[in-house]
Amino acid sequence: MKLKPLQIGNLVARIPIIQGGMGIGISLSGLAGAVAKEGGVGVISAAQPGFNEPDFRENTQEANMRALGREIRKAKEISNNGVIGVNIMCALRHYKEYVRCCIENGADLIISGAGLPTLLPELVQGSKIKFAPIVSSLKAIQVLFKLWTRRYHTVSDFVVIEGPMAGGHLGFSPEEVQGDDFSDYDEEIKRIIAYVKSFEEPFGKQIPVIVGGGVYDRSDIDHALSLGADGVQMATRFCCDRGMRCRHIFQANVCRGKKRGYCHCKKSCWNAGTGNSECLYSGERNRPSACNTLLPMLGAL
Repeated sequence: MKLKPLQIGNLVARIPIIQGGMGIGISLSGLAGAVAKEGGVGVISAAQPGFNEPDFRENTQEANMRALGREIRKAKEISNNGVIGVNIMCALRHYKEYVRCCIENGADLIISGAGLPTLLPELVQGSKIKFAPIVSSLKAIQVLFKLWTRRYHTVSDFVVIEGPMAGGHLGFSPEEVQGDDFSDYDEEIKRIIAYVKSFEEPFGKQIPVIVGGGVYDRSDIDHALSLGADGVQMATRFCCDRGMRCRHIFQANVCRGKKRGYCHCKKSCWNAGTGNSECLYSGERNRPSACNTLLPMLGAL
């Protein structure tokens, strides 16, 4: 069965795959541009994109804004004006400035998680950029859509669901991401999709729902689509792409990993998270609390 294109407003991705944002310095213009060039949606991570700028330590915010703008423009160039998005964590300082940078530099969409992006409709108002929250539960999307409807008379252009097998900052406790069988979560996905779709007619627009977490191959894509999703989000699957920084580090670990293996990693912002068995911080080891500990490794590549 041929996959249907993913349409988000006036944006059309020939392949319904969104490449998940990965930081620090993992998914930048090289990876995002390559994915978008092939017909998917390329996503740049806004987590410290200026880590390699010469003045990063002295002028962190300026370096990040400068680098993010450059990466967006470069990704658009690489992809021949393909669909390019930016993942902005709500937990980031200067969140509003990151949103403004995306708009000013021509990003097509913003995906925002690691918290609830309650102010995002206000921040993108008057622009053409599309936006989506990342949610893990029906309750989260209910809170956002009710708030946005009441305060801004709008809802998001699409929604990203990240389940318990996703990497990153998730809405699950450490206990909830233990184990190997997450089939019960399919019902939660269906409930979220049904709720989101109920807003399409009142707002006169299609609201695609994207499912991420544990999407490894075509069978996983087909399964997500069978639940009612309009597309999928994949990240770890792209870790060995030539467009990704430090790919050789991931390649070495992927070769030692198992196809369906997962480990649980404690995140520096105290969120539960999961990663594939090839992740660099395995088992119950704590991830370094300061991003500076990663900079020498990444900056040397």
